[in-house]
Amino acid sequence: MLQLETTDQDGLLNLIIKNTTKALRFKLGLNAGKEFPQELDYIVLEVCVRRYNRLKNEGMASYSQEGESITFKSDDFDDFLYESINLRWGAKLIVI
Repeated sequence: MLQLETTDQDGLLNLIIKNTTKALRFKLGLNAGKEFPQELDYIVLEVCVRRYNRLKNEGMASYSQEGESITFKSDDFDDFLYESINLRWGAKLIVI
């Protein structure tokens, strides 16, 4: 998805994956002893791609330069939490 051709970014990618997985586990209320549902792996992948693509623009709500404009969501999980997680899994979500 990211079309990276070297392993130069592996450390950064692993950190993004680790933090994204931890954030999703927290939002689902899964403690360390509970298994992560494999059916939700796609959410981790999609959010990781969003976070990687936003590097150097962290904390910004939007970015504009020379006619190009990008708007970032305040929570990368918004597209998934209410439909995929809340409805399908019936999880009690913790909204920060």
